[in-house]
Amino acid sequence: MDRLRFLRRQFPPLGDLDEVGWELVRELVCAEARSQQLSVSALSLSVEQVSASTALRRIQDLARAGIVTRTPDSVDARREFVSLPPTIRATLHEYFKQVAREFATIARLA
Repeated sequence: MDRLRFLRRQFPPLGDLDEVGWELVRELVCAEARSQQLSVSALSLSVEQVSASTALRRIQDLARAGIVTRTPDSVDARREFVSLPPTIRATLHEYFKQVAREFATIARLA
């Protein structure tokens, strides 16, 4: 786990994320892999062991930092959807490729 945290620091802005921010980004990655769109409120409730208000503050922080994008729902003006911008998606892709290489190295050594 320490090695994964070290790797994450090599991919700005991922290295600046605290654990709650990372869990929110991870949940968005999983949702996008399922072709599922998450609202801000759904994302804020998706992280276990974290209050919804804390998660909402982190989502605001992530949006201000450009790590997530908030898009108004065209059907319901009270709701916003959250997504990963292309630049962050590309950074995550490179990070996950490096993680896969790390696990492949560990598997060869085992």
